[in-house]
Amino acid sequence: MNKCLFFKLAIALVILFNIIPSSAQDSIYYKNEIINRLDVLKQKQGTWKLYDEDYGHYMEINYKDDSLIGPILFKKKDSLLLKISEPVKKPSEFVLFYKGQIIPAYKSYKNEEVILRSSRDSLPLSKEISEEASKYFQVKPMFYGGQNALLKFIRDTTKPPKIKGLVERIVVDFIIDKNGYIIEAKISKSASEAANKEALRVMSLMPRWQPGYQRGKAVKVKQRSPFVFQ
Repeated sequence: MNKCLFFKLAIALVILFNIIPSSAQDSIYYKNEIINRLDVLKQKQGTWKLYDEDYGHYMEINYKDDSLIGPILFKKKDSLLLKISEPVKKPSEFVLFYKGQIIPAYKSYKNEEVILRSSRDSLPLSKEISEEASKYFQVKPMFYGGQNALLKFIRDTTKPPKIKGLVERIVVDFIIDKNGYIIEAKISKSASEAANKEALRVMSLMPRWQPGYQRGKAVKVKQRSPFVFQ
């Protein structure tokens, strides 16, 4: 083989193998940064940020091979609101930064009840402090960009079936898995076969969501989405 041709082929193969891993990875571009990366094995890697649209804060978590690394931070813009130093430890110790105070405490569970106590004296936290701290222990699933972005995706992706002057309403139940993928989509309120198929087709094309987070880990969450064809 011509040495020059062989050299060019070798360079091409190196470039190809350098491209494949990055293209096979799954990341989210949101709020002008790349976050929430999954590797080719669908393991969480790097910095993950989960946004709470109700309270306006976000949680920042670091992963390596699907395992938590270091503390979990809850922030609003550049302000630190709460820090969980050892998330996997039970009970879970945290520090709340509230109204100029630094409040060390810990969280445990009794049956389904969350118990928050002061690290200083093991007494229950005041109602005000408990309500503030409780904002930071779970995050709901979210379509990146919010409800308006979700509706736009559905509107832009849907190809309404041809129906004769009818309005067809469908409800699709589905689950957001621990990585934010849609699984187990099914029709819970049915219309025509064509409309049902179209709703499920749109769900199959939907991009990855922000997963839900509860009790120190990402969790599966049931969701429901309506479709109207007319």
